[in-house]
Amino acid sequence: MIFAPQTAGRFLSSLFSTPPLPCTFFKLCRFQHRADCAGNQLTNEFIQEATLRHRLREETDAIHQSLHRNPGLQKLVSAECTTANYRDVLRVFYHFYQGVDDRFNSIPTPQRFTYEATPLRWLQQDFLALNQPLPERSFSTPANAEIGTRAPRLENYIGYLYVKQGSTLGGQMISKQLKKTLALEPGVTQFFFYGFGEHTGYYWKEFLNYLAHHEASLDADAVIQSAQFYFNILDQLSKRYFPFGGINE
Repeated sequence: MIFAPQTAGRFLSSLFSTPPLPCTFFKLCRFQHRADCAGNQLTNEFIQEATLRHRLREETDAIHQSLHRNPGLQKLVSAECTTANYRDVLRVFYHFYQGVDDRFNSIPTPQRFTYEATPLRWLQQDFLALNQPLPERSFSTPANAEIGTRAPRLENYIGYLYVKQGSTLGGQMISKQLKKTLALEPGVTQFFFYGFGEHTGYYWKEFLNYLAHHEASLDADAVIQSAQFYFNILDQLSKRYFPFGGINE
């Protein structure tokens, strides 16, 4: 069975951080927010968090849409997905995270998010499960020239986390689809899209609390620019590997 375009769109919308409305995951997070506000009384902390989160969602919408249209990612969530297509998508994400994840090692531990995702470790497990070598570092990214020579600020880190932590939400749906199409068992023979598994919702909620805790001291524009920057890198890598008009097999 082949997914209708609108069904595939819902899967892809959930893959990259907090997607635009309408979206199951956004509704879920709104529900989590309401549950946190006892007696429907919004605290100042919640209002601050919601404001920055709203801006992040709205101001990354255009790049979300570009990623959703990528042919390689579209095929990943279809019934026609092959092991080769799955492997190639993993390569794109591996190159992305390999190029940027260690740039934030200089952020002091007390400022870091406690439940930070570990995509490179998960991806390494995926390639091992596929009996495939790790991809060579063949892709260069704008990050090499843009931020490679200066220490990142907390705003840069939080904008990046919005991309990284948010992707674990939609990964749950993709993980279930991969189990159906490729018989890959979550947490056993597939790891990146499975991510935190049953703890995903809790860790996302904790990230929202972390965002709320820091918002008053943040330059919100810088956080948003950082999120846009890393979404753009991922979009460029996806287009390079899966150009419109054909995908690699």
